[in-house]
Amino acid sequence: MKRRMNLGAVIAVALAPALATAADPPEKLKTFYFGNSYLENSMVGFHPILGKTAGRTWEVSALIHPGVPIWVHAVRQTEPDSANYKQFHQEGPAVDAIVMLQFAGMGLKYVTADIWEGKFKFDPPRDVGDIESCATIVREYLKMNPKGRAYVYTAWPSSPELREFRKRVEEEQKRSAENRDADRGEVMQKVKAKVEISDDAIEPILERFDFAEAWMAKDYVFEYTPPEMRARYGKYGGCIMRNARDKTWKPTLAALAEAAATTEEAVQKDLAALKLDIDQLRAAADPRAMLARGMGEAYRTHSQPHDYALLDGLKKEFPEMWKDGRLGMIPVGDVMMALDKKIKTGTMLPLKSVGQLAPGHMRSGLGRYMLGATFYAVLFRDHPKNLDAAIYANRDNYINKDHPQYPKLNIIGGFYVHEPDLGRHIEITPERKKIMDETIWAVVNGHPYTQVKE
Repeated sequence: MKRRMNLGAVIAVALAPALATAADPPEKLKTFYFGNSYLENSMVGFHPILGKTAGRTWEVSALIHPGVPIWVHAVRQTEPDSANYKQFHQEGPAVDAIVMLQFAGMGLKYVTADIWEGKFKFDPPRDVGDIESCATIVREYLKMNPKGRAYVYTAWPSSPELREFRKRVEEEQKRSAENRDADRGEVMQKVKAKVEISDDAIEPILERFDFAEAWMAKDYVFEYTPPEMRARYGKYGGCIMRNARDKTWKPTLAALAEAAATTEEAVQKDLAALKLDIDQLRAAADPRAMLARGMGEAYRTHSQPHDYALLDGLKKEFPEMWKDGRLGMIPVGDVMMALDKKIKTGTMLPLKSVGQLAPGHMRSGLGRYMLGATFYAVLFRDHPKNLDAAIYANRDNYINKDHPQYPKLNIIGGFYVHEPDLGRHIEITPERKKIMDETIWAVVNGHPYTQVKE
């Protein structure tokens, strides 16, 4: 939800002063988050309560909008009349650390004059790539707190078989663009209901999801292709689909060039941009899937190669912050990959894959605790074994529609939580918590981008 609300009697929090040095494990923090539902999935309203269980004071504020990548938040932070700009610039001087969700963006660098079918227009053209978008927000923050800390929170890949989730996010983005200053809860009331798929129906898909393959994305293409190139990839794919019934047919440069009304040389260049050639396409079991790399598939940014390249880009933009230990990553994807390896050894039966924690959005219980605990481990530089997971363990804590100002919305600790995204609750047992805490700390401690060292 866009507005920060008082947690009231639930927990008392105090404004924290700027850190003397970034290396000191803080006892108090005031944090400010930029994101969408993947940020909301961490249960922002639980963060102060979670911190209190370890003896920490953790105050949170956030700008959370449906489906938006970080470039949307960056644009709003350059619009002094926007509600987002006013909130952040009012609170920013007292904020110790900001967190920016990297989600389904336009690649590392992408200069354009308009986007989302003209809903956002830029004159002159603007770089809406992830590096410049995060850098824009950090620059605004440093004007208010030159010694502040900044982190990128990594999104996670989901099973490509679950298409309905992506359709819902596309609808969220559309509605969010049309209602720029609306609360997340208000926008979500206008989002069309997704096709209901039962948990039992999707469980086999989640169990067989190869998380490591998706996260490591060995064939990742760093450059987000421009619209005219994506249009040609679409025509190449259409050509392949039209000939699919002929089992003997294989794509050729001539056939693809004819379909896209271009030259064979242009087709070769388009394939080379995806690290492909015509021979690879002809040998592929699903050549259309190979071409999808260039179709503007934003969710491919939910990968380790992209996130690491993003941090490398920010290190170059802010070398002093990096040197001081004030720039880093909240590496959820790496935590999930490490956890997946343990789950596959049978340590968390009946779970068979980390994919079962997140059929798109993160399920309540163990999955959402993982997010909150990873936030805590990085921001407070402390082992999550010191946390009590009780607030995340009880499904009843995720539902509250008694807020006096928003009686129809599910408001948890001052922040909107979309109830349909909670999914099947994954139990947090003492054994599972121990494995989770150890996994998080093993990843966070000494990670190349967290700046946390025990």
